[in-house]
Amino acid sequence: MAGEQPAAAVAPAPRQGNPTADDMKPVFRAVLSRGERRGIRLEAIFWKTLSVMSASRAETLGEIVARAAAEVPEGGNLASTLRVLAARWLSGRVGELERLTSTDAAFAIVHASPSPAFVLTVDRRIVQYNQAFLNFLQARLAAADGSDPMRTVRLTLDTHVEQVIEQLAADPKLPVTTGFALGVAERRVRGQLGLVLAPVHSSAMVIAYITQT
Repeated sequence: MAGEQPAAAVAPAPRQGNPTADDMKPVFRAVLSRGERRGIRLEAIFWKTLSVMSASRAETLGEIVARAAAEVPEGGNLASTLRVLAARWLSGRVGELERLTSTDAAFAIVHASPSPAFVLTVDRRIVQYNQAFLNFLQARLAAADGSDPMRTVRLTLDTHVEQVIEQLAADPKLPVTTGFALGVAERRVRGQLGLVLAPVHSSAMVIAYITQT
């Protein structure tokens, strides 16, 4: 829109936890919107959110203000409407992120893997696995009576899961490699695992895939 400046670069993500004095500090800004300069006073945290919102939508702040001005209800005001727009956008982003980082999303990644893979919790529980992993167990550790090896399989790692998660949190781009052993009754198989953080927001989990036996 003529006369308006492009949105600023993405601002730092709003702080988590309790609001700070800086977050709540009222900030007055003059915004050019459809050729009209509007003076608006908002808490700093809302200006930061609107900046991120405008950058994510490739909009100018003026365009967002113009849209908010068109939505001001009878008896309302522009500042309150902007706060609602910011909160509504954040709520939508949170909902989408929770969908993308659900356990179902992590389980889908495991099932899409052609290698034997599974999802492991901090207490070494296998909470999901793919068909390739089940085939691996049945080929290496199947009981003579044909019983399901997943019901009695035992997993040990050469590295504590807590340590694996700590390493991955420090550098998520680099998988952690560790030795493992799987056992059913007296049968046992050893090998190497590659581990990455599972993209899950609810709890710490890792995706493990067998790289060598």
